[in-house]
Amino acid sequence: MLQRQERDLAYLQALGMLRRMHHLQLADLPGVEHEGERLLWETFDHLDRHLVDGVDPHQDQALRLRLMLSTCAHLAQTSRAPGMGLSPILQMATTLTGIDPLWGWKEFLLHRNPNTHLDHALTQFVAALDFLPRTRALGLDTPDHQMALFLVREFAGHLRACLRALNLRLPLHQEFEDSLRSLGPLRASPQTPQENENAVYLWFQIRDRLQQHASTEEQPTPAEHEEAAPAPTSVTPPAPEPTPETSPALPSPKPQPAAPLHLQHVQEARALLEGRALTLIGGVPYPAHHQALVDALGLARLDWIGSAEYDHGTHAHSRVTDQTAVVILAIRWMGHAHNGLRDVARAKGVPYVMHPGGLNPSSVAWQIL
Repeated sequence: MLQRQERDLAYLQALGMLRRMHHLQLADLPGVEHEGERLLWETFDHLDRHLVDGVDPHQDQALRLRLMLSTCAHLAQTSRAPGMGLSPILQMATTLTGIDPLWGWKEFLLHRNPNTHLDHALTQFVAALDFLPRTRALGLDTPDHQMALFLVREFAGHLRACLRALNLRLPLHQEFEDSLRSLGPLRASPQTPQENENAVYLWFQIRDRLQQHASTEEQPTPAEHEEAAPAPTSVTPPAPEPTPETSPALPSPKPQPAAPLHLQHVQEARALLEGRALTLIGGVPYPAHHQALVDALGLARLDWIGSAEYDHGTHAHSRVTDQTAVVILAIRWMGHAHNGLRDVARAKGVPYVMHPGGLNPSSVAWQIL
């Protein structure tokens, strides 16, 4: 039973909790605890842009740390044990980072302290870190940037405390510790459930304001509307000349850049594949993209299976032969059932690659190596 003087406080606390739950239910974007997979895909996008620009991703310390933290966060959210399979995105992430898929699984299984949920701590830290470039663009002295810095410090201290409580180290632990020095002194103890709830609520506020700011920037101003409006005229324009009807099989793709043959990883992949056949599943096989891959890798044949061609990967078993040098599974551009082609390749002894990025020659070559 609650005392009369405590009822008002309990009522307000319950109302606040219901409002936050309603906000989570109606939000267009996922909550911070469900940001792990989205952040991992965004990290893959950063990696892909580096490869397109001819930059070696291994030279970018911030990208390495982000990929490590995002992979560990997704692993921590996944039930694991020896012999259990992983999702394609986790297989891809652990392959790229070299992180043991069983990293920390015993510690998570044996340690049940409610204040040290390492999966939440990792995801919350990466999600808060993701705010800094956007709030920095608004100005270093703006309230949003200062709140984002406060959140990063809070979540960083909480993450370190959780790792200590579990007696666990991150795969790039020393690089991680070095990167935190610029943040100044951090909290030494894990957040209490109430402190963590308040920090997550602040995360939602910053996220929503950044979304509103982005939407405001995208909306054209009235002046732009006026400039875009055609000037009224009383002269009837001449009828346009008829043009022959065409119905292209595929929409025109963006122009492909010249094959990046000067990049070392493209040259190494070409040395392995020149004059051989490659099978790729996923996406839409645009002729220009197809030719760019053939030219850059020196392929004798590229059998590109579109996502809409088969309902299941095993249906394409005849497209993997003894002459196939490697099978590429473009996991971003294919359905989950198309992973069956991986089992086909494995059964026929053909190497396969799980590829999370774009289908440009530089990115494909880097994943093959």
